[in-house]
Amino acid sequence: MVNTRNMFANVSTNGAWLHESIPMTDPTTVSGPVTTSLSHFCLRVYAALMTVPRGRVTTYGALARAIGCRSARAIGGALRKNPFDPRIPCHRVIAADGTPGGYKGRRNGEAITEKTTLLASEGVLFHNGRLADRGCFYEPPHAPSAIRTEDTA
Repeated sequence: MVNTRNMFANVSTNGAWLHESIPMTDPTTVSGPVTTSLSHFCLRVYAALMTVPRGRVTTYGALARAIGCRSARAIGGALRKNPFDPRIPCHRVIAADGTPGGYKGRRNGEAITEKTTLLASEGVLFHNGRLADRGCFYEPPHAPSAIRTEDTA
């Protein structure tokens, strides 16, 4: 389980939580320049996304609510920039209608096949293009007010 209290505390300063929160075999894959080039908004999105457990999914809108953002599309934009996929599991975010949504900036083709394959490996299945079991849905916890700032993209 991810320690969200510490994660959200660190994200408000510099994104250092990425170094501590993402299991990696090669720690040089997350370097200072990568984390410093990410916006504070992206870091908040990634911190909230890290709370979504394996075998569960959330929606762009639920992730937006978790960080105090009014735009599900802004969440999609931040996920499209995710340089840490799949360690920051953007594949666990689906559309509100239960469809897979997008992945790696695409809404069809190989990217969506990859997304649904990753989700299937975690036990999340789709039937006729929609989430088969709504019990897989996860509502991320709301970030502390210090993280819920007005830069909502």
